[in-house]
Amino acid sequence: MSTLWPCLVLPFDVSGTGYAVDPATLVPMFQGIAEADAQAHWLFGNDNPTLADMLAGTMMTPRLGTLLQTGGSGYTTVPALARIGSGQTIPQTLSCALTGGAVSSFTETDPGSEDATAAGSVTVTGGGGAGAAFAATKAPDPTQQSGFLSLANAPASTVNGWQTPIEIKRDQTVCLVMKRKALAATTMCLGYWPPGSSRQPCWQVQIVAAGYTAYSRGGAGNFAGDGQIIAPPAGSVGDWLFLAVTHDAAGARRIDWGGGASYNQAGALDVSDLRHRIGIGGSVVSYSGGLDAAELIAFPAAKTAGQIAAIYARSKERLLARGITLL
Repeated sequence: MSTLWPCLVLPFDVSGTGYAVDPATLVPMFQGIAEADAQAHWLFGNDNPTLADMLAGTMMTPRLGTLLQTGGSGYTTVPALARIGSGQTIPQTLSCALTGGAVSSFTETDPGSEDATAAGSVTVTGGGGAGAAFAATKAPDPTQQSGFLSLANAPASTVNGWQTPIEIKRDQTVCLVMKRKALAATTMCLGYWPPGSSRQPCWQVQIVAAGYTAYSRGGAGNFAGDGQIIAPPAGSVGDWLFLAVTHDAAGARRIDWGGGASYNQAGALDVSDLRHRIGIGGSVVSYSGGLDAAELIAFPAAKTAGQIAAIYARSKERLLARGITLL
């Protein structure tokens, strides 16, 4: 659905060589669409095919899957892997695991890399084996709908998550407008972390059979005992929901649902590894469910509950003009 935004046409003066009104004296008639103090603000849909944000053109890029088309054989030590994808000039480092002398899986170790596509081969060096070329895979490209983005359920051994280059950190607020899913459809809604045994998650909101659950990584390096169910406003599958996750300067978390309750969780967010990125959808194969998203906003500050309510109200108005009604 295309949105028509009203504008003002200035009259020319009688000579036809200039405006009858000095443009420098004018003030805007309408508030800007994007949140002015945001670090990035995405509106998704078929009018944004590049997935660039409205403020700085910040791009979202896909997470690659971990499926290998060939695993080589005879490895006695873990080999070194690197990949250059289509359109990239810098090889991306990967880590891998061995099973029975073959490389059984690999993961990227720099989630900040901009993986435009899954094309390109993985080169293998060392390890005492014959070596092989590996091919990375990813889930289907997003479908651009009228006013929102659809991520399909990921095929086996792949992920369908889309990441930003914005780091997860303390003193930050991230808002997502998403369509309510059936609880059995396991996925990660919001948050992001790189897979791999050497690097642990920072925070996430996920959907499981029990409900929507929020986690933050503590100083112990895991989510043990931290998960809390965050019940959204009463409604039905297919409703559009506004979700906000805030971490203050000390790392304590607050969750706000637009039009619904909020809750606080004490404890510090562990951000010792700065290469975590904000993203939507899945980031590892255990979170394979798809996601419909209409808006994503990242603020470089911890917003109060009152400020979140105001953002929600503006989002509700903003998206209504795009044919989406927030619960």
